[in-house]
Amino acid sequence: MSDKRCQTSRSAKSPPRAVCEEVNFVEVEFPHSITPRLVITCGEGLSLLVEHQAAIPLAVKFITTFRALEKGGAL
Repeated sequence: MSDKRCQTSRSAKSPPRAVCEEVNFVEVEFPHSITPRLVITCGEGLSLLVEHQAAIPLAVKFITTFRALEKGGAL
């Protein structure tokens, strides 16, 4: 897998943008079962654990909102 990162230029006044550093599948052990889940790791220590495919739109909305707030936007 390539280690390329997509970054856009930003003005000197805006805070650093969270950059997705890694996306991988992991197995998370819960008391009753072991289920593969998608983990999205972004900059600033942000990681999202996506339980199943139906949760992907919520993860996308969260990442979009997080990035907008990082840029100083309002909700």
